[in-house]
Amino acid sequence: MPELAEVELSRRVWDVALGERVVDVVVHHPQARVFRETDLDALREGLVGERYASSEARGKQLVARFGDARWLGLHLGMSGALLAEPAGYVPLRHDHLVVLCERHALVFHDPRHFGRVRYAEGADEPAWWSSIAPSVVGEGFTVELVADFLKRRPRSPLKAVLLMQQRFPGVGNWMAD
Repeated sequence: MPELAEVELSRRVWDVALGERVVDVVVHHPQARVFRETDLDALREGLVGERYASSEARGKQLVARFGDARWLGLHLGMSGALLAEPAGYVPLRHDHLVVLCERHALVFHDPRHFGRVRYAEGADEPAWWSSIAPSVVGEGFTVELVADFLKRRPRSPLKAVLLMQQRFPGVGNWMAD
């Protein structure tokens, strides 16, 4: 399972296309498990013509924003990866989603199908994104939050507490060690 640092690195890979307009969305294997919660027609219609505006990582998930109100959520699962390829890129077997922009192809590659692609429209954060605790490297993560969380678990081993995703999203075994 990817951890915070791996997800942040993946997020930055796609950011080479910030500001570019989406010209097409290619869904390879629409029946793939990674799309189990996604309306693929809405995803295609919603992203084409929009500009890649921003991205953010929270724990083991990330979101790419397109325009003012399009949210593309990605969870890498165990084997997922984000790639940025030249605009003429031809999808490979396990490239489930390719967002073709003006100069880049943004690829979600997942050979084991443990990842997830989500899509939402609206000015407010979708519930699947807002329900994730603040990132441990973000502004919303404070000493007060940690102190309060630890007070309620005074006898818990520190590593066990650090692995609790509801407060420390994205911290896994190697980071907790």
